[in-house]
Amino acid sequence: MTTLLFSKQEISRKSFSVLTRALAAALLAVSLMATALFVMAPPAHADVRVADIVTGSGPSTTVVNPVTNKVYVAHLGDPRVSVIDGATNVATSIQLAGRPSGLAVNTVTNKVYASVDGTIVSIDGASNAVSVVYSGPGVHSLAVNESTNQIFALGGGPNSVLIFDGASKTSTTVTVGTYSSEMALNTVTNKAYVTDVDNNVVYVVDGTTKTSVQVPAGLRPYRLAVNPATNKIYVSNENSGDGGRNLTIIDGATNSTSGIALNDMPGDLAVNKKTNKIYISTGPYYLSELDGTTNRVKRFEFGDFLNNPHSLAVNETTNKVYGVLPSRGKLTVLRPGTGALEIIQVGNWPEELAVNEVTNKTYVANQMGGGLSVIDGADAPPAFTAGQPPVVGTVGSAFNYTFRATGSPAPGFSVYAGTLPPGLTLDKQTGVLSGIASKAGTYKVQVAASNGVSPSAFTKWFAITVNPAKNDFTSDGKADTLARDSAGTLWLYPGDTGGHFLPRVQVGSGWNAMTSLVAPGDLSGDAKPDVLARDTAGVLWLYPGNGYGEWYPRVQVGAGWNVMTSVLGPGDFNGDGKHDVLARDSAGTLWLYPGNGASGWLPRVAVGAGWNTMDKIVGPGDFNGDGKHDVIATDAAGTLWLYPGNGASGWLPRVQVGSGWNYMTAVVGPGDFNSNFPPDGTADLLARDTEGVLWHYPGDGKGGWMPRFAVGWGWGVMTAVL
Repeated sequence: MTTLLFSKQEISRKSFSVLTRALAAALLAVSLMATALFVMAPPAHADVRVADIVTGSGPSTTVVNPVTNKVYVAHLGDPRVSVIDGATNVATSIQLAGRPSGLAVNTVTNKVYASVDGTIVSIDGASNAVSVVYSGPGVHSLAVNESTNQIFALGGGPNSVLIFDGASKTSTTVTVGTYSSEMALNTVTNKAYVTDVDNNVVYVVDGTTKTSVQVPAGLRPYRLAVNPATNKIYVSNENSGDGGRNLTIIDGATNSTSGIALNDMPGDLAVNKKTNKIYISTGPYYLSELDGTTNRVKRFEFGDFLNNPHSLAVNETTNKVYGVLPSRGKLTVLRPGTGALEIIQVGNWPEELAVNEVTNKTYVANQMGGGLSVIDGADAPPAFTAGQPPVVGTVGSAFNYTFRATGSPAPGFSVYAGTLPPGLTLDKQTGVLSGIASKAGTYKVQVAASNGVSPSAFTKWFAITVNPAKNDFTSDGKADTLARDSAGTLWLYPGDTGGHFLPRVQVGSGWNAMTSLVAPGDLSGDAKPDVLARDTAGVLWLYPGNGYGEWYPRVQVGAGWNVMTSVLGPGDFNGDGKHDVLARDSAGTLWLYPGNGASGWLPRVAVGAGWNTMDKIVGPGDFNGDGKHDVIATDAAGTLWLYPGNGASGWLPRVQVGSGWNYMTAVVGPGDFNSNFPPDGTADLLARDTEGVLWHYPGDGKGGWMPRFAVGWGWGVMTAVL
């Protein structure tokens, strides 16, 4: 494994005087041997800044030894190198005889090399012992070939590259150009490439033969990067040549060149040899990706950075590209596979960075901040954190549930197997399952979360039972109303979804023998709404609906119900997917009769006391939009109260939702009576006043009301409305 990280020391030293003045007030008081650790939030869905480590004045060139998990940092203003333990983030200092201007790591020998005022020193990675291995004319911009144990350095004499043999401790200089500034190394061919800006060439320095040749490389070549897997070298040109070419490609085998015209001036480069993609900083708006096979260019547009992202580095393990924005104090993280960009606040004037691909940590040197920012970029497979969605919905009612999953990058969601109820959709990005179910039935589904990191996560199989609309007696998806007149005739008033009725239809006679009529929804389990009726003897009868406004033969489902002073159908009150019944006895106790989904009951449960103070009790469905069925009641003073159900046979605190309702002689919860108008899927009320006017009170889905409007007159002749 080879670590190649080269400094931009000339640029850094030009700005050093400015940086020094800015740092003086803030950092001179900091002990150079002291270490401060600022612990931040743990990583979750993306790259996260997890720590800031104070290292002292002007941290610059930063390199990583991934084998020992140590980070080495040179300082512009100090004769020392900081060593950070990647496991603990604890820093120590190694004093040098002068200021270091370049660093390189040999992970095989566990040596770190630093160019220090004309010398090359070796730092033992185990003991931190320092020894001078070369002394002569000044050198900088070090690179190590671990295969040959050679160190390449710009300098070592006029217009030269120094090649130092780490085993024999001997050195050789090779002539290059007058204006050589950047160097990159191909460790496979043991050749270094050096740009000569003013002479428009790149020098190829052979580390085996100790010779060099010139290769024409376009106008003003200045940045370069090597793909050792393909033996190609990519060079940024400050000026465009023929055809607008401003990126030169050198074939390392033949030294032949070709050019590509980029839309913007190229800057720093980084190579992912695994994917054969080259990343280029191309102005303050874009990062560009060059396909090394096809030479096709893709641009990622991120808006105005104010300055070009530079010090580009690739994590080939996670396929991420990192860059710094010094004037913004930001780190950019590009995921080329998705085009997603993260911008992370780091320290003051970040200038250099290094990536540890083993730990997936990125270290950013903040030159005016006096320390390193540590970024945790470990990708994680998705894992669901939210439980299963509600098991029940209702035709015409709003359904909403959010699947939640951790992972880095943030996972997307999909229906892996099965079928969602018609009318419900799953948002792939947010995991929100929502909509208004349009067809009753039971639907089995399995949802997946994936983010490109194996393995994907899957929910268990779950079933969503969609009950028919509470009062949809005609199976057209619209809420209907039943009413009995004084002659005992039962009338069906089909709803039209617009808050009005279609022509009424007679659906029964002789119903004046019944002392209570209730529309409870589907009690028989056939996905068709039914009717409950109590006769004068207290016998409770179930009239199963056939879905066409008519009834199957009635079935006795109870006796002794004449002790009940109010009977209502709240829907699925206990959250088991089956419709239930609530009944108040003469003592004011409110009883829940859980439906068993087959025209019968589970054991009843008391769910309240003191309810004999209520004049009218209604089951509207889910009135406050939380997915659980509620109850509305008026007291003797005419105050209207909402009793929100908790979905488990109990209550949340009651809320007043109206006053003056003692003017109403009947209150009914038909479901969503005006489903064609927003908000769709909300529970409404119908109320008849003392003058026989029937009013529609549209619910707003949040426990409140939209403006009411009249939907009928002459309803005073009706002795029951349901």
